[in-house]
Amino acid sequence: MNTEVDPINVENLPSFDDVGETGIYFLKRMFVSAQLNKGQGANIVKSNREWSLIVLVSDLLGVGLEATISKLYSCESFSEFEKWVTHCVPTTKSATVKQSINRAVESHFKEALSSNEGSVKKIASNAHAVTMATLARLWLSRCLQCH
Repeated sequence: MNTEVDPINVENLPSFDDVGETGIYFLKRMFVSAQLNKGQGANIVKSNREWSLIVLVSDLLGVGLEATISKLYSCESFSEFEKWVTHCVPTTKSATVKQSINRAVESHFKEALSSNEGSVKKIASNAHAVTMATLARLWLSRCLQCH
């Protein structure tokens, strides 16, 4: 994977509609962000809306947030992550399922852009902005306390 991305610049992450073999929006952006957070200790700042989109995509796929976060950080390549998605959710091969997920992701991003949360300056200055890695750590620590 190419990690020659400026880790501070959110605009250098893949677009929400950049897809791989599955044709599902946002998977590549989630994966690259997790890899940068994991591999370089990068501080990719995201809005709460982007985190909620991670939750939404996990739910729409039916794999759950815990499994998604685990695989985002454990897979070594985007191809490996996509293979996991298609193995766990064989219905992702269905055009109808892809369209449904992609419409939800696109709607989410359009809403964020129209409310001006897509602006890097606004995201960076937003007091509620957090990193995906921080949220993942918090969420995983809660899960460990529950078990």
